[in-house]
Amino acid sequence: MARSLVTGGADAGDRPLALDDIQGLVLFAYAAQPCAAYLHLAIPEGGGARACSWIRGMEPRVTCAHKPEASGGERLNVAFTWEGLAHLGLTERELGLFPREFRHGMANELRTRVLGDEGVHHPSTWELGGPKNPKVHALLMIFADDAPTLEASVARERETLHTHGIAVVHEDRGEIREREHFGFVDGIEQPHVVGSPRRRPPHSVEVAAGEFVLGYDNAYGEQPLVLRGDDATDFGENGSFLVYRKLAQDVAGFWRAMYERAETTGDPDADERAAIAIAARIVGRWPSGAPLVHYPDADVADGAPHRADFAFVESGDPAGLRCPLGAHIRRANPRDMFPPDAESSLKSVARHRLLRRGRTYGPPPAARVRDRVHDDEVDRGLLFLAINASIRRQFEFIQQTWINSPKFAGLYDERDPLVATAKGGPACFTIQQSPVRKRLLGLPTFVTTRGGAYYFVPGRRALGWLAARSAEPRA
Repeated sequence: MARSLVTGGADAGDRPLALDDIQGLVLFAYAAQPCAAYLHLAIPEGGGARACSWIRGMEPRVTCAHKPEASGGERLNVAFTWEGLAHLGLTERELGLFPREFRHGMANELRTRVLGDEGVHHPSTWELGGPKNPKVHALLMIFADDAPTLEASVARERETLHTHGIAVVHEDRGEIREREHFGFVDGIEQPHVVGSPRRRPPHSVEVAAGEFVLGYDNAYGEQPLVLRGDDATDFGENGSFLVYRKLAQDVAGFWRAMYERAETTGDPDADERAAIAIAARIVGRWPSGAPLVHYPDADVADGAPHRADFAFVESGDPAGLRCPLGAHIRRANPRDMFPPDAESSLKSVARHRLLRRGRTYGPPPAARVRDRVHDDEVDRGLLFLAINASIRRQFEFIQQTWINSPKFAGLYDERDPLVATAKGGPACFTIQQSPVRKRLLGLPTFVTTRGGAYYFVPGRRALGWLAARSAEPRA
């Protein structure tokens, strides 16, 4: 059974979370608002005063974390790139307080090497945030109960933005669906933030609030980042950082690769089961979400309950004979599998967790797996959004050290078989089994990076501070 672990600094100095100041997206996924629009914005040169006026009008309408998640209506949240904050009049000293990775931005050459965004993933190919795309300064996120409500909200917000001279340079639409486009239940195993008003799921790992919200103790019992303005205002308090990546999924290519590597017989039903079994080894779960460590031989029946709690070593699978060592879920959250022991591993892994806020984009593929091998040439994928207090120690660490590492868990020349971006892509994948392992060779790229950016999500009071800034940057 997976352990309930509280990492260091869990009481945040006995200070409760300022729910009326923290933007709601930081603590809530807005499951009751399944429809979303993401408006990436550009502030024109010299337009800082009008942008500050827009923020002043937005500040009272921004959804904060004290609002119940399940209630109806829309949700609004806003975030800014480093260049966007410069347009709002932050001084050079204030701008210099932000971490280097945020100042660089996701498309920076160094960040590209860290993230492995090479080849087809390179920023030069992006439709958002790359060197060939318009500069992005802010992100307005709109969440609604249904599509008509979202349309009305987007139209209203676009009109307001136009009035303030702010351009929408890119718009994405996303939805919460039970399964992502490859066909697997998504959104499983989120950590629980200590002090969050959300109900804590059984067996979820509790992580210190400072891992996701600035101004609180993190897993090391520290508050390493203080963003204090020239007027002594801590404008970073109750803020966070948002990672935004648009990832296209090749559904037909994925399932063709599964069929090609499965032991097929010519029986359509048996062949489909064999392809699903290979896909489950790559993901680490069955399409239902049932983990291989508990259900190594077959998926549970549709709608049937299944055990969701597990840790790889404690569940009796240290060698990967049930869930392969390089499977996606092991790389994304290794749990207790690292030496020297399970307790140390759990503590270490908890220092690199993310709060995922992603949604799918594009229409769902064919319902039956056997029909998904036919390419319908529809653009679909995942809008990956992640909340963290340290982009470098959380998102970038996971991407570089676990997802893209060719030697993860003692493997050789293998990367995440599902989402690796480093040069050469996934390439191969080992399925540990006794007496002889199985190797899947020549795996193509299934997920391609289409764009992205790093954003800062200020607290509500910090939004008021930003709205009061001068129209022009000051030295």
